[in-house]
Amino acid sequence: MKKTVYFSTLLVLLFSVFSCEKDFREISSNVVANNNFDTEKVVLDLEIEPYRIDVRADDVALGTLGEYWLGVYNKPGFIKLEGSIITQFSLPASAATLITDKVDTLHTIDAVYLKLPYSSSVSIRETTDPLPKFRIDSILGNTSVPSNIKVYKNETFLNSLNPTDPTELNEYLSNANYITGELLSEDPAGFEFIPNPNDTILPLKRRDSQGNEYNDTIRILSSNTNVISTPFIAIPLNKDRMKELLWDKILDNTISSQDVLNNEFRGLIIESTGDDGAAVPLSLSNASLDIYYTRTILESGTVKERDSLTLPFNFTGRITNSRYLKGTPVGAGGSATNVNLQGTSGSAARIKILNPEQLENLRSENILINDASLVFNVDASTDTTKLPRRLTVYREGLKNGEIVSGHVKDSYSESAFFGGNLELASSKPEKYTLRITDYVSDIVSGDTDNSDLVLKVYNSTTDDPFVPGSNPPAIDTIVKKYNWNPRGISILNNASQNGDKRAKLILTYSKEKESN
Repeated sequence: MKKTVYFSTLLVLLFSVFSCEKDFREISSNVVANNNFDTEKVVLDLEIEPYRIDVRADDVALGTLGEYWLGVYNKPGFIKLEGSIITQFSLPASAATLITDKVDTLHTIDAVYLKLPYSSSVSIRETTDPLPKFRIDSILGNTSVPSNIKVYKNETFLNSLNPTDPTELNEYLSNANYITGELLSEDPAGFEFIPNPNDTILPLKRRDSQGNEYNDTIRILSSNTNVISTPFIAIPLNKDRMKELLWDKILDNTISSQDVLNNEFRGLIIESTGDDGAAVPLSLSNASLDIYYTRTILESGTVKERDSLTLPFNFTGRITNSRYLKGTPVGAGGSATNVNLQGTSGSAARIKILNPEQLENLRSENILINDASLVFNVDASTDTTKLPRRLTVYREGLKNGEIVSGHVKDSYSESAFFGGNLELASSKPEKYTLRITDYVSDIVSGDTDNSDLVLKVYNSTTDDPFVPGSNPPAIDTIVKKYNWNPRGISILNNASQNGDKRAKLILTYSKEKESN
């Protein structure tokens, strides 16, 4: 929807008020169809500065995050991502059978692993390939350098309700502090992690109660075709300690319910560290802590039956949070000529458009705003690989002393034209354009306040202003704080040395011709 703003001052006055560098720089005129209006374009400078926003990284309200990142991603000039996961797990229904097994049934724990499926796709499969080949989605960073992963017992009680106000849901930020308990990794030095799409099997050596060894292979299979469905990370844990912490307490009925488990064993901290490495998104719907054991049934002292079994503590349905960085990030906001944006670190930009002088001059004209576009050019002198595909903006201001944020009107009134996608020129990243026509029209008409804007990396699903699944689409104007997109981009700011590529607001408007 476009609004007409009626005032009477001459356009000449509008131009004369601006500085010699001229905020209205690129004036072009075209005659509209009825020959009664001139269409003109003006380029306005804006203010832009680095800004830090809090990023929420829990699944309490969403049920699950879109992506869980594991590993290290250290893009030069940006805040390092050390993707870690903090999770509870479910008490297996099959745990009850351990207690009811008969006296002549013996259990031998073979191994304990964390099984974390990659987010992956099936590559083109040749007809001669006996098994599918996979491609890991969205690997970021240096795959020649391993990240170090250690698994700890989590000592922070993960609560879905806010302890200070139980009527509200709890939330955990991306740099939340969790109490780290004892190390549970099999190797005290940690697990060296390099993403590998060929990690589709886990060979196991098993042993029955008589000490007889045999080989087994663990795979994640499709329930429909019984074919390997995804590669996965298998992190070995300390078998003896996990037996004491989980297995033995299930057998002696110390851990008898989910609530007891949540308090007795509050979950895991799967922590990534390193100066460099690679990070990947994980699909945790099939993630689990697995105790692999052999059940031996004896008859008259000899082995009658031997079963290879798994006691799986699944993540599904439990609180599972991400942590992207430790402590409060500093620096990495950009330089004198650019601003860095990155989703997971909360690196964003605060933007001020239409200063009082510009706004007064626009209000003094009898104009129809046809288009208002924010344009941000990519800094080609920086690393332009692995860029975010989309940026977005939202409003932020103070109300009763508190920061209040909301979606820009165009994100839902003109969602098809709102934009923000990365644009290419000669196959190279060039710029991002966001159309805020309705928003600017409302500012000029006085229908809305001229709040600051926040520019950030778009986060899939949570940055949409529409309520998921609503029909007709219902609008949710509240901006959510989630962001699991670790990709970073350096955009040119409003510094004069950036010339025509500086950050700017371009207005196109129609003005009634003056009669002779």
